[in-house]
Amino acid sequence: MESLVPQKEGTFPLLLLLFVTSLIVYLFLIITQVSKPVPISPSISYWESLDLSISDFILRSETPEITLTNEQVTEITALYNDGLEFGDDPNDPCQKLKLTGFKKLNKWINQFKQRGFTVSKIRETLKIGTRSVYNHRSGTNFTRIIHPDGSCIIVDFVDCLIWQIAPAHFILYFKGL
Repeated sequence: MESLVPQKEGTFPLLLLLFVTSLIVYLFLIITQVSKPVPISPSISYWESLDLSISDFILRSETPEITLTNEQVTEITALYNDGLEFGDDPNDPCQKLKLTGFKKLNKWINQFKQRGFTVSKIRETLKIGTRSVYNHRSGTNFTRIIHPDGSCIIVDFVDCLIWQIAPAHFILYFKGL
């Protein structure tokens, strides 16, 4: 029986070589595939799991979690509700600072525990810390006050708010820091 496709001599070995090469490449790719996607719990999205991973990485630190006394929790509550009078320096634009209301009180208390902060450490940071002002992308000027141990607080002296408390190892995602 005659073939409808004309055959040239030597095409079969070339096709066989192409097939074998493709098979080798395919097997190589399968064998060397080391990284496989991590299954994600169906209850959270990919971005939420990434956010949790980043939070876990940032919170794993050399700073041990502290236990706050009832008196210290009361001081944090007063700082959140009423503010903190921290000095009588006439050059400071605010004589009283509050914790920003964008975080709930319980979140602030947990961050104080996790990051090893107390109200007395905030007072000390305000008194002896090194200050640097930067402009946030929102247009607001913030002041980063760094304690000699490397921990810091982020303060908005326009609205007289403390935005962040951060241990020495903490990565701050603020433009200009």
